Amino acid sequence: HGARSVKCAEHGPRVSKPSVVNYMHFCTEVDKIFADEVSQENIRSMFMSSSPGSTVMSSFVANDIEEEERFLHILHRLAALCKAKGVEIKPLYTDLDRSSTPSPSMLNPRRGGKVTRQQFKRNFPFKKEMTDSDIELLCDKYATKSGDVHFMAMHNEISEVLPDPAQPFPSSPLHLRPDDTEWAHASISVVQRIQAKVVEKRIRLKEQFQDFDALRKGTCTPGQVKAVFTILNLSKEIDRNDFESLLSMFLQDDGLFKYQAFVE
Repeated sequence: HGARSVKCAEHGPRVSKPSVVNYMHFCTEVDKIFADEVSQENIRSMFMSSSPGSTVMSSFVANDIEEEERFLHILHRLAALCKAKGVEIKPLYTDLDRSSTPSPSMLNPRRGGKVTRQQFKRNFPFKKEMTDSDIELLCDKYATKSGDVHFMAMHNEISEVLPDPAQPFPSSPLHLRPDDTEWAHASISVVQRIQAKVVEKRIRLKEQFQDFDALRKGTCTPGQVKAVFTILNLSKEIDRNDFESLLSMFLQDDGLFKYQAFVE
């Protein structure tokens, strides 16, 4: 870039530093390079010594189809054995992988998910069900560059085909049987329920109503009836429908509640 800038620099009394480079001349020189096919070919030869992918086949080794089918068969058989006997691969190598104390048997980084080939064979749970060649094939397929066995990769692949080991949470849903029993309190009138509460609490109704009846006419308004029931703590025993039925029984034509007949 420095040589190109010096080549395109201008000199003269009208040129003031640092604006001494003629950028128009510089752009023309660049266009000449990209327009010339010979120059383009030289640039390609400098930056690309081989075509893309020309070195891929030299390091690629095709897997044997029969060996791959055998490996998949062994992997499915291992998953079936784990499912049938309730065995998990990961906990078998936990002590070797996550030991918190220094140990000569711990040759890999902690929580790395890898063990040595001998450790993998020693703790393998299905030595009787599978042959030594099958175990060796598993070691080869999950081997790392250092020669160890990545048991976590095998555990993850087996876990994908296994169901959730967690047992379903026990439950006992409530199933109510149809009950056609009719209780006596459902047929008791509101007057009888109030009467039972009055006897139970040993309260007197007449004096409470008379506080709202200065002329002792034996009548009061529906609002005053609600006030009496609230004072005597009887309002929670009477809902809206019961109060409406009570008014229909003792309400006069002038809209007043005849409490004298009610208390008797």
